[in-house]
Amino acid sequence: MTPPGPELVLMIVELLYTVQVSFREHALVPEPFLIVGLVAATRRILVLTAEFPELDKGESAVRVAMIELGVLTLMILALVASLRMLRRRDLAAVAPKK
Repeated sequence: MTPPGPELVLMIVELLYTVQVSFREHALVPEPFLIVGLVAATRRILVLTAEFPELDKGESAVRVAMIELGVLTLMILALVASLRMLRRRDLAAVAPKK
């Protein structure tokens, strides 16, 4: 069994730090978790595109890589949309009423 890659270790550390901050603030806020997911997905895209030239030139390996890139792209779009909706809601909650 191979040891976990550095991406996995960094993702776990980021997630644990986010949980620690949430406990310290006594509130579970979704934004930090969405940002951690966004960073992890972006990092995976970068790793996948860097490994692309070394992929087996077989059609199935390229197809799997393209599907993974597509899913990661959709995930990033969903996370960004979620962050925008949450921030818009927070701005509306603190905006002064006239």
